[in-house]
Amino acid sequence: MAYTIDKTYALASKEGASQKASNNYLILHSTANLGASAKNNASYEKRTWNNAYVHFIAGDGIVYEVGTPGYVAWGAGPKVNGLSPVQIEMEESADVDKQRRIYNTYIELARDMAKKYGIPLTLDTGGNGVKTHNWVSQNLGGTDHSDPYGALKRIGVDKAQLANDIANGAGSSVATKPTPSAPSKPAPSSGINWIAQNGVFTLHQNLLLTSDATGNGPLIATIRKGQSVKYDAYAYSGGYVWIRQPRGNGYGYMATGNAKGTKRLDYWGSFK
Repeated sequence: MAYTIDKTYALASKEGASQKASNNYLILHSTANLGASAKNNASYEKRTWNNAYVHFIAGDGIVYEVGTPGYVAWGAGPKVNGLSPVQIEMEESADVDKQRRIYNTYIELARDMAKKYGIPLTLDTGGNGVKTHNWVSQNLGGTDHSDPYGALKRIGVDKAQLANDIANGAGSSVATKPTPSAPSKPAPSSGINWIAQNGVFTLHQNLLLTSDATGNGPLIATIRKGQSVKYDAYAYSGGYVWIRQPRGNGYGYMATGNAKGTKRLDYWGSFK
């Protein structure tokens, strides 16, 4: 096992659901919280378990346990929570190499847990098996999320590769793929519909300011909770709502919440 499991934020005996789940599905999520560590996400779910939580949050070689494996967790909607003894979230990082290492941890954990609970190593197919949150939305309802595909796209992993890696293991090859050279101009300038709007965004959690609106570009800065960013435009792209910050040498970009198409799903700060 190439990862360690940390139970610092595991729910206590009187926290979370007390019902055992049937061993039909293992659900794959991503945190949709770009730049927030697995540890921070686990701490948050520990504090707010009566709203939503999963069993594990996979980080870079470390996994944080929150819910009790084998028991119901509240992560994928009422139609599937009772059918899933394990639900796993993947930390989202703008650092491409780190995201690939996190992905390796995520895959290894999913395979280990699927084997433990007798769940087939198939992805998003009929019958029992490993399912993405997106599959649940499309096939069972009770939720409208599309993770983890948006996050995986940033490291070039599509459904076919995810299915192959669930079946066979990702190994070390994903983490050692060469990172493409950064383009001379930020990628988001083309193909994204920026809507002009001057404003100030105040963060409710730590977020990343990057050199493009995909999360793949070089990190400009980590902006801390409580700090503010001035912006001159916003856009919907890749499952997020982005803002654009004018800078002396171009622009900085920040994801400010999740989106489905042009519908904002949540806020990671406040606007004025």
